[in-house]
Amino acid sequence: MGGPEMDIYRRIGERIRHARSRAGLTQPQLARLLNVSKGIISRWETGLARPSLDRLEPLARRLEISLEAMLGFTGVEETGGYPVRGVPVWEMASEIIPDFKPTSCIGATFVSEEEALAVQAALLIPSDCFCPYFFTGDVVGVQTAGRAKLGEIVFIRKNKKVALYCYGGRKKGDILLPMGVSQRVETVARIDLVGIFRWLHRPGKVISRG
Repeated sequence: MGGPEMDIYRRIGERIRHARSRAGLTQPQLARLLNVSKGIISRWETGLARPSLDRLEPLARRLEISLEAMLGFTGVEETGGYPVRGVPVWEMASEIIPDFKPTSCIGATFVSEEEALAVQAALLIPSDCFCPYFFTGDVVGVQTAGRAKLGEIVFIRKNKKVALYCYGGRKKGDILLPMGVSQRVETVARIDLVGIFRWLHRPGKVISRG
């Protein structure tokens, strides 16, 4: 593992270590509270591993910090529509992509020079994401406010994980069509929309619009 994914893990590890120190806990003490080994805590703090999704909330609670702060998801406003809390590894696009050059920065909104497209956050695809067509370590630009249009690709939160769907419509309500064959059709009312896919950055490749 390397590149942007390693950098993300390292920054999360630094936040975990600082929060543990502020809480006055040693690695063995935190390990006992979470029912994991001391070695696991060490791997998290050094960036060699990322806490699994089922460990994130208990870890943040024991360290008395918000999940958003631990993951570095700060300063991004939730401006209507799409909940973004609980999504694994949200970061600013400029922090994940070294050569990302915004033409303007207004609050937490970056505008891509390549696409002139406003996005409020970027999502690093985790290994447990139900997202065919994307790979672990891919960075996607996600618009977290507004409304999806017919045929657009959206990310949803499903069973505490992120899944990829296509926004569709019908006469009696909106539906989401699964991008993966093992997933079922969902209605918009039943799930949390994370945001709308806008661009992809794959290490070694250029940014492309969705």
